[in-house]
Amino acid sequence: MGSVESSKDFTVTIVGGGIGGLVLAAGLLRRKVPVQIYEAASAFAEIGLGLSIGPAAHRAMPLIDPQIREIYDSLVTTHADSPGFEHFRQTWFEIVWASGDREGETLMNLKALPSGQTTLRRADFLDALVNLIPPEIVQFGKRLDSLEETAEGVSLRFDDGTTAVADVVVGCDGIKSKVKESMLPEESREKQPQYSGMYGYRAVLDMDEMVEAVGEQRARVSTMYVGNGAYGISYPIMRAKKVNFGLYILSEKWDCDTWVRPAKREEMRQDASNMGRYVNALIEVWKQVLVHSD
Repeated sequence: MGSVESSKDFTVTIVGGGIGGLVLAAGLLRRKVPVQIYEAASAFAEIGLGLSIGPAAHRAMPLIDPQIREIYDSLVTTHADSPGFEHFRQTWFEIVWASGDREGETLMNLKALPSGQTTLRRADFLDALVNLIPPEIVQFGKRLDSLEETAEGVSLRFDDGTTAVADVVVGCDGIKSKVKESMLPEESREKQPQYSGMYGYRAVLDMDEMVEAVGEQRARVSTMYVGNGAYGISYPIMRAKKVNFGLYILSEKWDCDTWVRPAKREEMRQDASNMGRYVNALIEVWKQVLVHSD
């Protein structure tokens, strides 16, 4: 995409070049608003594997920029990617009892009209969004240290010693946002991210392994397994070649200094002892296990 001729007399400065920052930039550029992006990394990059959005966000995409919706729709996995399961196209999740007298029964087929469950790889989405952004409006290696409102505008100071002045600043710099820290210092000090009382195990399985463990329907249709003090979710990704699976445990404690750590299979077995045959079958085929706090 080339430079956009400006019809505004101000520039919006975006701190952070992740999916949120690039979507905002694309929407502003379409409306002829000049944009400047400062990104801490040396190149655009996205962490995390999967991204799934609901119907409301799906409807909002073309209102921001029709190209964003076109990109998203070209990359997503849906239930229609599994032959024979096209009639689940508008399903968000099938909710299944994990254990008890009704173990394995479907509680409900939860719809998400009209789009249903849609998933993609975060990195693929970001890579495609980059093509909507003129390279000259992005500066890499700019990790924000602080910002301050002055008579000339908003002054930004970066950790490499450089500074910039902006008309409008929008923070898209994540959960440890320096923009928020500078704007709301007391709140940022007092309300740091805290453990919510639930931790989760995450893994990505090959579809063949998933089918062998739980059967075709449970493997190919997004499923939420509801248990006592725990729940599991699975949904197909990468054109139904793989499946994202998570097991989430209600617990008062998180005994780790980091948010993510490796986990042992025996820990999972213990946590899933009351989660029934489907969840326990999936635990046995996990190759690498990570546990993270929520």
